[in-house]
Formats: sequence, structure tokens, C-alpha cells
Amino acid sequence: MSLSKLIDLSGKTALISGASKGIGAATAHVLAACGADLVLFSRHMPIEATQAAFSAAYGRTPLVFQADVSDAQAMAEIVQRAAAQFGSVDILVNNAAINVTAPLLEMTDEQWWTTLNANLIAAARLSALCAPYMQARRWGRIINISSNLGVFALANKGVYSASKAALLQLTRNLALELGAHGILVNALAVGAINTDAQAANGKPARDYDAIARTIILKRLGTAEEVAHVVLFLASELSSYITGQTIFVDGGGSVWFPA
Repeated sequence: MSLSKLIDLSGKTALISGASKGIGAATAHVLAACGADLVLFSRHMPIEATQAAFSAAYGRTPLVFQADVSDAQAMAEIVQRAAAQFGSVDILVNNAAINVTAPLLEMTDEQWWTTLNANLIAAARLSALCAPYMQARRWGRIINISSNLGVFALANKGVYSASKAALLQLTRNLALELGAHGILVNALAVGAINTDAQAANGKPARDYDAIARTIILKRLGTAEEVAHVVLFLASELSSYITGQTIFVDGGGSVWFPA
């Protein structure tokens, strides 16, 4: 099979959460360029502008919604609309997340539940909603966007790290339960990525130069670089990979910087 056929997603429908910016938006463009129909949502998704932009660029108009990934009823309605419009949901990218920064022992129960709902339970819910359509076709891809902080500790990121660690284990268990149905489930442990989600008032939210010095490649990644790995997992290139976590962090997690 030719390389172009291996990455051809024509006839496939991809649902991407948190798709208005950063990794979600970059993933939407990459999958659309490879032929996928799209279902996109986030809390602040510009519906008409997004539809117009994708229609002009790729000749296909996505379904676009403003919705909170923690809203169970909204998620059920989005999946139903996707199936009604495109016939199925073949690729699910669980990207939406809350990135909490606070001392672990100061977190309230409400903050714990809000983070777990957005970063873990929502991914499990969407997977359960989409899986029957994948099972019917005996083909599917679920890709969970986690973090290398799901494996390694960082000060003031305890709740976020715990939610992302749980997402990695969810990935393994979903792979176990869905593999017999032709559904592959994998996760990305993403490191420091320079996205607009990390900026406030036009200024970097963190000291990116200091962070870059802790990374083997000496730079932050881009949202597009993460999206390229999502494409690998969404396509036939990954046909014998499931239950795995791929680190996309420039080598930041494999050494102790001097």
C-alpha cells in the first residue's frame, strides 16, 4: 500500500474536543488535509468562522459546536449529530483539558472534581459514546492527549498530573476492552508546547527560555508537531499499535538537566 493511501482518511469522521486553538486546532487541520470529515467543539469555538475557514481550505464543512466537555448531555447530543450527519464517528481525539496550577494540599474538593471531570471522566464518556459506532464498523481510533506530567512530578501540578496519569491508565484499559472490535486506543504524553493557550495578555505565561533548557532539543514543541503524531495514530500507519503512550516532549522526560 502506498504511503498516501496509508494516511488517507477519506470516508472517516474525526471528533476533536478542545478544537478552537492549540493542539486541537492543529489536529483538525492535519486530519482535514488527509480527507477526514470533522466534528469540532470547545467552550469558545467560533462556529461560523471555523466552518467558513475549513470549507474554503478543504472543500468540506465541519460540524462545529460551542460546548463544555464536562457537559454529559451536550456530549451525547454532539455524538448523535455527528452520526446523523456523517454516519459514524471513526476517530476520537480527547484533547480538551483544564491545566491547574496550585499547591496540591491547597486544592479544594470542587477543584479536584472540576479537573477530573474535564481531564478524565469526559474522555471516558466520549469514548463510551463513540465506541458503538466504531464497533459497528470494526474500525476505530481513540487518541487521548495526556501529558508527560502524567508520569513525572512538577511542583504545583499535582492535581493536573494525577488526572493525566489516570488518563494514561484509562487508555490501557480501553485498549484492552476494545481491541477485539478493531479499535485502537493510544495516548500522547505531551511536553512543553508553545501554544496560544499558554499565553496571557500577549505575554508568555511561563519562562519559555528556562523550560527550553530542560529539553534535549533545546526548544518547545509546536502544536503542529503534536498533530502529526495524532495523524500517525489515526491512520493505517499505526495499525498494530494499541494501549501505548507516545512521549512527544523533545526528550524532556528522559534526562536530568545539569
